Amino acid sequence: MISKMFRIDIDLYGTYVIASFNMNRKVLSANIKRRYGFDVKVGKIYAGMSQVVEPQKHTAFMLIAFNTPFQMTTHGTIAHEALHATNRILYHVGVDPDHNNDEAQAYLLSYIVDEIYKQGDKNE
Repeated sequence: MISKMFRIDIDLYGTYVIASFNMNRKVLSANIKRRYGFDVKVGKIYAGMSQVVEPQKHTAFMLIAFNTPFQMTTHGTIAHEALHATNRILYHVGVDPDHNNDEAQAYLLSYIVDEIYKQGDKNE
């Protein structure tokens, strides 16, 4: 089965998301070290997981990892982890979404999910 890892830049908030599919924690950590140059202690990956990574003070990004190949990962699992990433990014930049004003949250979630599908579909 094919493993993938790619970066989604979130320019508006000065951060990014790294998404990976079908990699165990050890392989994912090694790939991040090789490609981006820093060590990451990856948490346990169930169907999916998301975690904040802060390689240097005042810089952070989101890591989303799925334990299945892209084509076998459910839409719900992708949306679930993308929502965690969205909320943590917004928290990091000081945006507090609420039920009366959730447009920033909705737009960012849509962007992350769209990018996961665009980049995940490449080379399938």
